[in-house]
Amino acid sequence: MKWNPTDLLECLETEPSVDKDGVEHSYEVIKSGLKLLISVFQYDGDVYFSLLRENEAQSSIVTFKINQCPEIVLKQVGKEEYLEFLPGRQILESFDKQSSITKGVRVRIHPDIKLELYEL
Repeated sequence: MKWNPTDLLECLETEPSVDKDGVEHSYEVIKSGLKLLISVFQYDGDVYFSLLRENEAQSSIVTFKINQCPEIVLKQVGKEEYLEFLPGRQILESFDKQSSITKGVRVRIHPDIKLELYEL
């Protein structure tokens, strides 16, 4: 996967927690009563997304992943800044029973957290 961790730091305005092996980078953004969790596994390219209510950790609004995301790109259009997670490989059934999507994901945190699915 092609990515620059500094782009995520800049756009999400939070430092990641990194596992001891340096494989998983986890980002947590809390804003307007919502909590966005993004976990990037840099070697296999899997990216996990969870959107939750801030005070209800067990009640996710949406949870999904991109399998083998080829690239994460920081985009700036005018005053708007967002991350694009390019579409990955489709896997019909995953061992962890996560829903897998075949679309790309745009993530913004200004003015509020927003996840948007897109196709190339």
